[in-house]
Amino acid sequence: MPNTTYSVPEKLGILIATEPVFFMMLVIAMASIALARAIERNKLGAGLEAIRDDEESA
Repeated sequence: MPNTTYSVPEKLGILIATEPVFFMMLVIAMASIALARAIERNKLGAGLEAIRDDEESA
């Protein structure tokens, strides 16, 4: 009888993310946060904030 051990995710049939995928998702998340911060501090961000505060006066 073979001595095979499985981890819990493998037993449940869940695919385990590999390291390159993890780092790619991390880079995408950091880039999206940086983009959101750049827009927030930009003229476009000021316009969007004015619309959020009062649509009629914007």
